[in-house]
Amino acid sequence: MAERTLAAVFTKSKVKHAHAHRFRHPLATDILARGGAISDVADVLGISENVARKHYAKWSPARQERTSGIMRRVFTGTTEETQRVPAVQ
Repeated sequence: MAERTLAAVFTKSKVKHAHAHRFRHPLATDILARGGAISDVADVLGISENVARKHYAKWSPARQERTSGIMRRVFTGTTEETQRVPAVQ
């Protein structure tokens, strides 16, 4: 059923060589870039977390910024909340 529906969508959109698998990587990348976890990618794509990590956990600017933020908090001993809210004096 889903296969026929997607085939009809691809035909109507005139996307050459379209198949559902073609859109997995952009979807996974968007999920991660918008703050989703590897477990979210795995759930959405119906794969294991190990497979999601292997194929989709590559570097991206958003992932680098999240990682850098974590490392800043580790080295400064702060939490996300203390970084956002100025201290009251």
